[in-house]
Amino acid sequence: MRSAKTIRTIGTQGAKLATLIKGTKVNLILCGNSWCRVTCQGRTGYVAQAYLRR
Repeated sequence: MRSAKTIRTIGTQGAKLATLIKGTKVNLILCGNSWCRVTCQGRTGYVAQAYLRR
């Protein structure tokens, strides 16, 4: 995670589920186009792929 970002239900207008700070580990479920489905802190949602790193 590069900097504080939001897990959303879907897309940029989706409901905010959690805020992730740099260094937060997420479980990657799948990626498509520019969004990845992840789980973190017991929640499943979407984060822009550009903000994730291995």
